[in-house]
Amino acid sequence: MYMRTVSKTAFVSTVVVVGALGLLFVLQNVASAAIDAPRYATEKDFLDQMPALGVPQRIPPKPPITSLVDYNDVLVIINDNSALSGQVGNYFVTARNVPAVNVVHVNVTTTEEITPAEFGALRAQIESYILNNNLEPVLNYLVTTKGVPLKIRPEGDSCFSTNSACASVESELSLILSSYQNYIGQPGRILSPYYYTPTSSFSRAQFGIYLVTRLDGYTFNDIRAMIDKSAPKPVIVPSSATFVFDQDPDWNGSIPSLNSNMVVAKNLLTAKGNAVELDTSIVYLTRRNNVIGYVSWGSNDHYANAHTTNAIPHHTWLPGAIAETYVSTDGRTFNWPPVYGQSLIADLIAEGATGAKGYVYEPFSSAMAYVPILFDRYTSNYNLAESYSMASRYLSWMDVVVGDPKTTILISESLPIELAYFRASVVPGAGNNVKVDWGTLTETNNYGFYIQRRTGTAGAFADLPASFTPGNGTTLIPHDYSWTDQNVSVGTYFYRLRQIDLDGTVSYPAEPARVVITAPRPPAPARVVIPAPRPPACTDFDGGITDTVQGRVTYGSRTYVDQCGGAKLIEYYCNNDRIAARYVTCKNGCVSGACKQTDAQNFLSVFFANLSDTLFGLFTR
Repeated sequence: MYMRTVSKTAFVSTVVVVGALGLLFVLQNVASAAIDAPRYATEKDFLDQMPALGVPQRIPPKPPITSLVDYNDVLVIINDNSALSGQVGNYFVTARNVPAVNVVHVNVTTTEEITPAEFGALRAQIESYILNNNLEPVLNYLVTTKGVPLKIRPEGDSCFSTNSACASVESELSLILSSYQNYIGQPGRILSPYYYTPTSSFSRAQFGIYLVTRLDGYTFNDIRAMIDKSAPKPVIVPSSATFVFDQDPDWNGSIPSLNSNMVVAKNLLTAKGNAVELDTSIVYLTRRNNVIGYVSWGSNDHYANAHTTNAIPHHTWLPGAIAETYVSTDGRTFNWPPVYGQSLIADLIAEGATGAKGYVYEPFSSAMAYVPILFDRYTSNYNLAESYSMASRYLSWMDVVVGDPKTTILISESLPIELAYFRASVVPGAGNNVKVDWGTLTETNNYGFYIQRRTGTAGAFADLPASFTPGNGTTLIPHDYSWTDQNVSVGTYFYRLRQIDLDGTVSYPAEPARVVITAPRPPAPARVVIPAPRPPACTDFDGGITDTVQGRVTYGSRTYVDQCGGAKLIEYYCNNDRIAARYVTCKNGCVSGACKQTDAQNFLSVFFANLSDTLFGLFTR
């Protein structure tokens, strides 16, 4: 393989080749001149034959951003043939308030790998839209979305040579409509005019290129979380945030510069007061907490498989965290399920990283981000796209940067609040009301909170009206807060806090809480139960109180028969469905359970007795 920067020329007047760290950096961006670099047998020869380089110059930090970032110079690219591209693009446009005119809809294949001709069709649609809408003087950043092709491979190109014409879509798009556009699709790579030395914010007017990033991940939820963890204002990062740099000492014999770069980056960051964990052992670091920056050899670490699978580190990432792994093709796909071999930055996005740089083919080690510059700029109020671009040598090459290009962080000496808990839940028995509860352990210059709500997985977070809740300024005493969102429609919602400091700085101290409002169940039909008729508990077969007829009364399972007691009659009868009895004195005496009667009375007595027996038989069959 050959180290080559000849076939693609860069528009620079002075280029200095320096450093055992393998650095090529552009000192000025003025007139055009071809770079006639010498050939080397291998990439290692190129790195080893460079003179030594000292610690890169620290630059003064940019003034921190305290207001909402303007996205008027960002163009979002959506592939209308991919529903997911539209979902991602529309979510980002809403979340960042991107002007409607700054959205271009293209009609291209949805496959990740395309031919140069297919890229030409994509490029033509984007260029035509920019020119027709007079956006060329306005735009500085381009953002592609999942579903837009990822990489370009000419037929027969192995993509394994510094003479290769293989490239990422994003790297080629950075050169469109510029004096560099003739290098698109040509073999090799060119040096970026924004690499290493610039000490000012990026503008296309000054540097002649676009900064291009991509919104991608395995799923929409991964991408949405990545967008939510950045913000249109700086992400407030706690002072406990840690940069994790994981060396593999086995590479010191062949590519020592990449391990050495971690040491230089550590020294720069610790001089600023940042926490850095630099591991020089053979251990592959996993399960680190509060990670804000990460560098490792990924699957190229000789000991990764002893500690994890597919080099997935299983870290806990802070919002705003970015990463670089020294892996040739870690940006080759974002499709699920992935086919492994080398590790993938999509796994870092799925874990919670807010940004990462990967490579779609074999870029060779000199294309890796120069991490001292990457993290020095990122901690000096430069945004994600600026930081990665200043740390990356080449354009029209194989690099791809994933994330919101304008993500910035602000590392605070002390957080405005320490959050104890945050939750949202439907209030039982109160209709469709959602109660949001949270508590703080400490507060520093805390002005207050807004409750934000997002509808479903595709909407954008927005402040809820009248949700502002005053904070307690500076206090070491825990405080509890609550606010109720009333009469919420049926659906799935996410709630989060937007905390405002006394100086106007905004932070989002809690992960969103999910709440599902379901439709009330319709009332069940009224249940009418008609009981089966039951026989009365007490039944009198002689028609009631009749002392001239021997009667029978049933009560429960027993039968009571009228009977004589001397000249007196004991007559049974029913009273309110219960058995009762009375004593009757018979004038003519008591015979056979009835008072004795005259002959006429006897006739009637016999008649009623027979009738009583008949009825008794009917009820007892």
